[in-house]
Amino acid sequence: MATLGEWLDMRRQDVPETLWKELDTQVDACAQRDAEALAGLRAVAESQIARLRDVSGETRGDALHLLGTDAMVTYLLELAASQGTHELDAFAGELLHMIAGHRINLDGEPAA
Repeated sequence: MATLGEWLDMRRQDVPETLWKELDTQVDACAQRDAEALAGLRAVAESQIARLRDVSGETRGDALHLLGTDAMVTYLLELAASQGTHELDAFAGELLHMIAGHRINLDGEPAA
C-alpha cells in the first residue's frame, strides 16, 4: 500500500500549483506524509474539518484552505471507494459524524 505522500504525488499533475502547496501544508501540519494513504488522508481530512470553525471565508487564504479541505475529503472518499463499497459507506458515514462532531454547518458557518 502506498504512503499518503506517494499517493498524492501520483495526482500532482492534476492539481494547480497554489492548491498543491496548500495540500502539502495540510499534510505536513498533520505529520502524515509517511502514513498509509487511507489512514493519512483520514487524519488530514479530520484535522482540516476541525479547522473550519476558525475560517471566516473572507480572505484568499481562507478560500484556499476551504479548497484544500474539500480536496482532502474528496481524495478520502475516492480512495475509500477504490477499496470497495463497504469502505466508502463507512467513510461517508464517518465524514458526516466528523462534520457534526466539530459543529460545522455545511455552509461553513460555526453551528450554534
